[in-house]
Amino acid sequence: MPAPRACNWGTSSERRGRSYSILEAGPAPGTFFRTFPRHRQLISINKRYTGTDDPELNLRMDWNSLLSDDPALLFTRYSDRYFPEADDMVRYLADFAAACDLRVTYDARVSQVTRAPGTGPLPGDRRARPDPRGQAAGRRDRGQPAQHPADTGHRDGRTLRHLLHRPVRIREPSGCSSSARATRRSRRPTAWSRRPR
Repeated sequence: MPAPRACNWGTSSERRGRSYSILEAGPAPGTFFRTFPRHRQLISINKRYTGTDDPELNLRMDWNSLLSDDPALLFTRYSDRYFPEADDMVRYLADFAAACDLRVTYDARVSQVTRAPGTGPLPGDRRARPDPRGQAAGRRDRGQPAQHPADTGHRDGRTLRHLLHRPVRIREPSGCSSSARATRRSRRPTAWSRRPR
C-alpha cells in the first residue's frame, strides 16, 4: 500500500477504534518517494496561498496534505514550492506517522495472503456468496467462453450493446446562427444513421 494512502487509512482506523497494521516494504515511511519520481519533483501542486482563511477550502486546494485533525500536519508547512521536492514528501510522511503514532511494521514484504483456518468469510466478502447460477462469484466455468460485458442483460430485456448502438443526435448550442448550423451540417459525415446490430 503506498505510504500516503496507508497513513490516511491508519488515522481513520485509529479514530474508529479498529485494529489495523500497516506494512511498509522499506525501512521508513515513504520509501517509494526516496526513489521516485526520478526527477525528484512532485507533479501534485502545493497551493499555499488560496486567498481564503477557510481551512476546509484550503484543504481542498492542497493536493499533498493527509487528513488529520492537527493543523500543524499540513504539507504546506513543509515546502513553499508550487511543485514540491520528493524529499519534502518523505520528511512529511515520517513526521505524520510519528505524530499520529501509526502502527507500522517496516521492512515487511507481503508474498502471500491467506485466511486463517477455521475462520469464516468476512462481512461483505463478495467471493463467499454464490451467484444466481450457484457458482462462487468471480469464477466461471472453464468450458464456457467469457461473456462480453456489453452483452449482459438490462432490466427491461435489452442488452447494453443494444443501448450503445442507438442513433446519436447532435444538439447545436442555442446561440448558434443558422449559417453556422448549415456549415456544421455540411461537415457531418453522410452515413452516420444507425449502426448494424
